[in-house]
Amino acid sequence: MHICYYDSPIGILRIGETDGKITELCLSGETAGNDFARRSGGTADAVRGSNKTVHAEILLAVCAQLDEYFAGTRKRFDVPIAYRGTPFQERVWRALLTIPYGETRSYEDIAIQIGSPKAVRAVGQANNRNPLMILVPCHRVIHKNGDISGFACGIEPKRYLLDLEAGRIDKISYKKQRTRERKNGKITMIAHESIDVERKDTNERYQQ
Repeated sequence: MHICYYDSPIGILRIGETDGKITELCLSGETAGNDFARRSGGTADAVRGSNKTVHAEILLAVCAQLDEYFAGTRKRFDVPIAYRGTPFQERVWRALLTIPYGETRSYEDIAIQIGSPKAVRAVGQANNRNPLMILVPCHRVIHKNGDISGFACGIEPKRYLLDLEAGRIDKISYKKQRTRERKNGKITMIAHESIDVERKDTNERYQQ
């Protein structure tokens, strides 16, 4: 596996590539759900933006698409992805890919969609083990009553992503910031070990 780190509004994201496909996207320090590297016996090599090898190209591509996503100009990703989990987990992850940008589904909705209406708790566990946050939009799954708790990366990142897709975030300022960085020769792929994302308990509701 080759990795890079992306400086996003919700914290430093760790991105992993294996055999030309993105196999990991998580908050740095968060590796829940990433069984692919362990099962594939992969090793993690830090990749910087100046590295123009083949494996770096896909990492640069996903960073560019993340730039567009956080700027509000991209609603779908088209980079190749790969994940490996139990058959049940993979059914859940495939269902997550069908949730449109700006919409949410409940855990019960996903359980019904995959044909296991009584497996609501198991759906939540599979959602929590998603190795490709944002690309496989687990943040779009909420409790039936609108509660957004239960996200593996914490409440604040989930709230930000939902607000971003609902148009409640100032995307213009982020786009201008990225434009300035590019003009100054800066890149979004960086070397960084980890960052802590503040986790707060909240009862804020997001209704479908």
